[in-house]
Amino acid sequence: MTSNLPGEREDLGSVPEPVSPWTAWLRKSDTIRSVSRRTELLTPQTLRERLASIQRGTLTLEDGLGVTRAFWAMEKTASEYFKQTYPQASLRDPQLPEEVRPIAHCGMGIGAVERLGFAPDVVLPAIHSTAHPDYRLFACESIGAMLGVYEPGPFLSFARSLHALGLIPMVLLSRPDPREYRAAFSAEEWDLISHGFGRLLYFRNHSLAQALAAAQRAEAFEYTACVRGIAFALSMVNSRDVRQVLSRVYAFPNGRTRDAFEQGLVYALVFWEWMSPGFLERFSTPEAAFRERQRRAEAEIDAARRRGAPPAFSLALG
Repeated sequence: MTSNLPGEREDLGSVPEPVSPWTAWLRKSDTIRSVSRRTELLTPQTLRERLASIQRGTLTLEDGLGVTRAFWAMEKTASEYFKQTYPQASLRDPQLPEEVRPIAHCGMGIGAVERLGFAPDVVLPAIHSTAHPDYRLFACESIGAMLGVYEPGPFLSFARSLHALGLIPMVLLSRPDPREYRAAFSAEEWDLISHGFGRLLYFRNHSLAQALAAAQRAEAFEYTACVRGIAFALSMVNSRDVRQVLSRVYAFPNGRTRDAFEQGLVYALVFWEWMSPGFLERFSTPEAAFRERQRRAEAEIDAARRRGAPPAFSLALG
């Protein structure tokens, strides 16, 4: 495991910002509003139909933001389904389209924490009993995102203020100390939790540079997993400019940061393509950096098709 050690810092060099921090901030706010919308009462059948309908609507979209907003809608729907129906909730329905299973399990992980809290002896058995075995780790990743949401600081204070004003729904939870919390999880699970925490670092910080610096200070979490999560979130939040973001060269001087960031960017392409087949072809550009990431993503998708499921937020082929 590659947890940060006290005093362990890497030179990040001059961190390139693919979009201005203020533009990114407005897009983060749009994402928060999207995932905070209330949804209707759900049953296993209406969940399946709703997710399938959203997924089908992405297949001809030429707007990267539209595809990503479909992710947010599906994540929110699956989260609400778990909260409404647990302990009867299940994502093992064989009729649930494989394209929606990763993001549905991400939503289930959020719903599990909101419904049951962070206690690992409660939330982990709930996830294990309701998740499809091939997608369980996607739900674990969301535990890390929730640790990021509830980390004390300006972001949490702002979210609670919006909740108090009735602008967003929010469950008021007590966040555990991650330095002690991690003992309840396997190394594989904690790597995924660190990835989810990294996703939220991008939301919690004004710029990419600040998010990466925060990952270096997050001593309880796996640094490279946090970096992958930051890169993934950067791609999703700025999907309106997906070609621009994925065509840039992020030349960090340290190989550990550079490789992890690249993996996060490539996995964003994998995630889009798995849910919306044809995405890579629709959004391809001749830029060398994009084409190399596209090549890697296509190889990952082919391997995932052979296995029957993509790995959770990691690249099987490296």
